[in-house]
Amino acid sequence: MRVLACAVVVACLATACGPKRAPETMKWSQRVLVGALVGVLATSLGAAAQVGVTKDVWLAADVTFGVIGLGSVVVYLAADATDVDEPTNAGQVKQGEAWQLTKTAREAAAKNDCERVRKIDPVVKSLDASFHEVVFLRDVGIQRCLTGR
Repeated sequence: MRVLACAVVVACLATACGPKRAPETMKWSQRVLVGALVGVLATSLGAAAQVGVTKDVWLAADVTFGVIGLGSVVVYLAADATDVDEPTNAGQVKQGEAWQLTKTAREAAAKNDCERVRKIDPVVKSLDASFHEVVFLRDVGIQRCLTGR
């Protein structure tokens, strides 16, 4: 009966796995784990409080809660492995490229390689005009190269 109860809980959690449902599965696995840990604690305290009687029933319940908790951890890890990050949009990708080029231009400006900075300037502007205005052009070293000072 214990094996059946554990199998049912783990199967219910496992059926919810999948890339689209991973966060929900992980949330329910956490709840089941907390419940299992509370069950282990309660049955352990019940067994400790009982005097002079065999504690087989308490031990069986304790083990059952432990198995359910272990199963929920396995399901959590499986759901976490199938979880997919939100895809980045084209704007975020372009801004990331603009940021990398800005760092390259900053390094070039520090080495007085103003020719390289001038080559990077239109590329950053074409990738993300607002990033170019707010970040790229406000860097002191890059400004120095672009103004020819």
